[in-house]
Amino acid sequence: DDLVTLTIAGNIRAGHILILSAENVARVVTVKETGNISLLGGNCVLDTADKFLTLVLVGTTWYEVTRSLAAIALEANAVWAYVMETF
Repeated sequence: DDLVTLTIAGNIRAGHILILSAENVARVVTVKETGNISLLGGNCVLDTADKFLTLVLVGTTWYEVTRSLAAIALEANAVWAYVMETF
């Protein structure tokens, strides 16, 4: 699947942080630098549950903060899409 625009319901405002990861190897997500997503290193392929992309909302655009494509130990079938409140 290609992720080209992020639309999140709820009280989301500038400064919120979003961490994305694939659910499993059968569900490959390619985050693309289009729509309201701005990436530092071009498209980001999330093809395993141990790869993460962290974004921050500035205005109406989600900007890449960091990506982790190294293998790390996780529980099986971990699912991530977490918005963290910033103060």
